[in-house]
Amino acid sequence: MAIKSVEALSTLPHSWTLATWPQHVAPQNGVKAGRIIRQNKDALFKAGALTRIGREFYIFGKEWEKWLRLQGNRVFDYEIAPNKSQHAHKRRGAHRKLDA
Repeated sequence: MAIKSVEALSTLPHSWTLATWPQHVAPQNGVKAGRIIRQNKDALFKAGALTRIGREFYIFGKEWEKWLRLQGNRVFDYEIAPNKSQHAHKRRGAHRKLDA
Protein backbone atom coordinates (compact mmCIF):
# COMPACT_ATOMS: atom_id res chain seq x y z
CA MET A 1 0.00 0.00 0.00
CA ALA A 2 1.46 3.35 -1.03
CA ILE A 3 1.76 6.31 1.31
CA LYS A 4 -0.71 8.95 0.12
CA SER A 5 0.62 11.98 1.96
CA VAL A 6 3.84 13.48 3.17
CA GLU A 7 2.26 13.94 6.62
CA ALA A 8 2.61 10.21 7.20
CA LEU A 9 6.39 10.66 7.02
CA SER A 10 6.55 13.36 9.70
CA THR A 11 9.87 13.38 11.54
CA LEU A 12 8.61 15.29 14.57
CA PRO A 13 9.47 13.81 17.94
CA HIS A 14 6.56 12.86 20.19
CA SER A 15 7.28 15.63 22.69
CA TRP A 16 9.95 18.10 23.80
CA THR A 17 10.55 21.09 26.09
CA LEU A 18 11.68 24.63 25.34
CA ALA A 19 15.19 23.75 26.51
CA THR A 20 15.38 20.75 24.15
CA TRP A 21 13.66 22.36 21.14
CA PRO A 22 14.55 20.42 17.95
CA GLN A 23 16.38 22.45 15.28
CA HIS A 24 14.20 21.08 12.46
CA VAL A 25 10.92 22.14 14.08
CA ALA A 26 9.56 25.65 13.44
CA PRO A 27 10.55 28.19 14.82
CA GLN A 28 13.94 26.41 15.12
CA ASN A 29 14.87 27.38 18.69
CA GLY A 30 13.41 27.58 22.17
CA VAL A 31 13.71 31.35 22.53
CA LYS A 32 11.48 32.06 19.53
CA ALA A 33 9.16 29.24 20.53
CA GLY A 34 8.86 30.70 24.03
CA ARG A 35 7.52 33.93 22.52
CA ILE A 36 4.95 32.04 20.45
CA ILE A 37 3.90 29.95 23.44
CA ARG A 38 3.61 32.98 25.70
CA GLN A 39 1.29 34.77 23.27
CA ASN A 40 -0.81 31.70 22.39
CA LYS A 41 -0.75 29.66 25.59
CA ASP A 42 -4.52 29.25 25.95
CA ALA A 43 -5.00 28.23 22.31
CA LEU A 44 -2.13 25.73 22.53
CA PHE A 45 -3.59 24.18 25.69
CA LYS A 46 -7.01 23.87 23.99
CA ALA A 47 -5.42 22.29 20.91
CA GLY A 48 -3.61 19.75 23.07
CA ALA A 49 -0.22 20.90 21.77
CA LEU A 50 1.02 22.16 25.14
CA THR A 51 1.01 20.86 28.69
CA ARG A 52 2.79 21.83 31.87
CA ILE A 53 4.53 19.39 34.18
CA GLY A 54 5.93 21.19 37.19
CA ARG A 55 7.69 24.28 35.86
CA GLU A 56 8.35 22.85 32.40
CA PHE A 57 6.20 23.26 29.31
CA TYR A 58 6.02 20.20 27.09
CA ILE A 59 5.09 20.47 23.43
CA PHE A 60 3.47 17.52 21.62
CA GLY A 61 4.69 17.08 18.06
CA LYS A 62 1.59 16.02 16.13
CA GLU A 63 -0.63 18.61 17.84
CA TRP A 64 2.01 21.36 17.42
CA GLU A 65 2.18 20.69 13.69
CA LYS A 66 -1.64 20.70 13.41
CA TRP A 67 -1.88 23.98 15.36
CA LEU A 68 0.77 25.64 13.18
CA ARG A 69 -1.07 24.60 10.02
CA LEU A 70 -4.29 26.14 11.34
CA GLN A 71 -2.45 29.37 12.18
CA GLY A 72 -0.99 29.51 8.68
CA ASN A 73 -4.46 30.22 7.30
CA ARG A 74 -4.53 33.45 9.31
CA VAL A 75 -1.41 34.94 7.71
CA PHE A 76 -2.04 33.97 4.10
CA ASP A 77 -3.38 37.40 3.12
CA TYR A 78 -0.99 39.41 5.25
CA GLU A 79 1.01 41.70 3.00
CA ILE A 80 4.36 42.93 4.26
CA ALA A 81 5.99 46.14 3.01
CA PRO A 82 8.73 44.53 0.86
CA ASN A 83 6.05 42.61 -1.09
CA LYS A 84 3.86 45.62 -1.89
CA SER A 85 3.86 46.58 -5.52
CA GLN A 86 5.46 49.98 -6.03
CA HIS A 87 6.99 51.82 -8.90
CA ALA A 88 10.79 51.84 -8.92
CA HIS A 89 10.97 55.64 -8.89
CA LYS A 90 9.05 55.73 -5.60
CA ARG A 91 11.43 53.32 -3.93
CA ARG A 92 14.43 55.44 -4.80
CA GLY A 93 12.86 58.71 -3.67
CA ALA A 94 12.57 60.22 -7.15
CA HIS A 95 9.00 61.28 -6.40
CA ARG A 96 10.25 63.78 -3.81
CA LYS A 97 11.14 67.26 -4.95
CA LEU A 98 14.58 68.35 -3.87
CA ASP A 99 14.99 71.83 -2.45
CA ALA A 100 17.83 73.50 -4.28
